[in-house]
Formats: sequence, structure tokens, C-alpha cells
Amino acid sequence: MDGDQRFTYRQFQERVNQLGHALLSLGVGEGDRVCILSRTTTPSAVEPYEGAATGVGGIVRDIFAMGARPIAILDSLRFGPLTEARSRYLFEGVVAGISVSQEQGCPGMGTSVTIVEG
Repeated sequence: MDGDQRFTYRQFQERVNQLGHALLSLGVGEGDRVCILSRTTTPSAVEPYEGAATGVGGIVRDIFAMGARPIAILDSLRFGPLTEARSRYLFEGVVAGISVSQEQGCPGMGTSVTIVEG
């Protein structure tokens, strides 16, 4: 699932079922722990640097708290037009905050950035 997609309950259950089959095909079995997270960007819209840094850190903390061990972080970011001052401010703060959060020993797998024009 990505971005602003909306699903009915049935569509969501179909996606969950697909994910279950994919995990089984990877050898994940009963008793294995799997962590799937989704996060929002609200804190980053209020304070971009701190919101991004603590957002990623909080997710990693939650994974450890469940007894799992994160293997990598992948960020997917969306911003408005960088010609607008507010969008540039958010972009610069979030990118800096995420780079600080990567210092916690969990490697960054990559970052996807989408700039939504107009």
C-alpha cells in the first residue's frame, strides 16, 4: 500500500491474505515474528527535523520492544512543490532528521522521494 490509497475492508483483507502467502513462500512459519509498520508524517509537518528523527527512532524502538530485530529502514517521503518555501522547509528538515535517525545502528535500505507538483 502506498500513499493516500484507500481500501474497503474486503480489499484490505485481500491484501493481508496476499502478504500472508508471500511470507509463507519466503519460509516464514508459525511462531516466527514479523513486523510490518506504517507511519504517518504528522510530527514532521509540525517540526520537520525532530519529527522525522524521533519518528524513525520510535519505530525502531517499537520493533525491539516486540522482541524483533530490525534489519533495515526504508523511507517513503512525499512533499509538495519545492518551489514553495514551506515545502522546501519540510523537505530539508525531514531529510536531515532521517539522516540523524539512521545513526542508531539499523542501516538505511533506501529512501523514495516523491515531489507532488501543483
